[in-house]
Amino acid sequence: MSTHGKKAAVSPKTSLASRMADRIREELIRHCKPGDRMPSERALAERLGVGRRTIRRALEQLAGEGWLKRLPGRGRVVTRPRKRPVRTSGMLFPSNAARLVTEPFNREIFIGISQVADAAGRHLLNLFGACRRMTRLGHSTLWSPDMRTVDSLITLEVFDTELIGQAASMFPVVSVDLSCKLPNVSSAALDHEASIRMAFKYLLDLGHRRIGFVGRTASDLDLDPAVGERLAAYRGAFEWAGLPADPEWVFHADDVDSAKQLAATWPQFPIDRRPTALIVVDMFWWLTSQLLVAGVKI
Repeated sequence: MSTHGKKAAVSPKTSLASRMADRIREELIRHCKPGDRMPSERALAERLGVGRRTIRRALEQLAGEGWLKRLPGRGRVVTRPRKRPVRTSGMLFPSNAARLVTEPFNREIFIGISQVADAAGRHLLNLFGACRRMTRLGHSTLWSPDMRTVDSLITLEVFDTELIGQAASMFPVVSVDLSCKLPNVSSAALDHEASIRMAFKYLLDLGHRRIGFVGRTASDLDLDPAVGERLAAYRGAFEWAGLPADPEWVFHADDVDSAKQLAATWPQFPIDRRPTALIVVDMFWWLTSQLLVAGVKI
């Protein structure tokens, strides 16, 4: 087992043995495969800086969860839990609960999943990450004690192959709005190219040729690769239609304030160069009413 890796994020009330179990479980998932022999209790205690009694309790907890078993002549070896008698699904969100309010797309998905869960008699555990970087977000949620209470995971926008791969080794995972080919991961992905092209064709049929795009900034690619897919689909629509594209027709908005600033400065854009229509994505729908005043078809 490797000695590297970040410590698990735990509640202050969690026992020392449970914290050690979280750390050992993380190493099992990251660095071990079924059949690998576990180090001795003494070796683990010395490396982790705790007593053997604490390590013994941690290993007993992991054995109860199905991560370890004893074999004659070999001692403890690594296994994988075959099933988890839990009826709770975790939902991993991109940043915090506020995005459920500001982004109708996320809210509608959340409502739909909640309705299906209620009908199936399942519970949902909302896992809101406090940071935007996936590596930190993963270590603040995947290794938390809450993850022991779920038997499946739904990711909404957030996607990181290492994180999702580790989660999928414990239970089934569904990726929403992003395709994923990892084992034990299903996808419910939107066709961004088809949806953007449909909107583009609608505006073309109305006679528009200067068609702009409003979406989140490229910096959000770390959080949501679908941001790049939507932008690429928009740029590809010009090639599909045989029309020239102007990079200045792409507008970014990180948050509500920057989107409001865009609406306020729109009239200052040269009238003979600014788009006559916009494709607005990433849930800045309230922006449309302000731009409609400027005579923009959206």
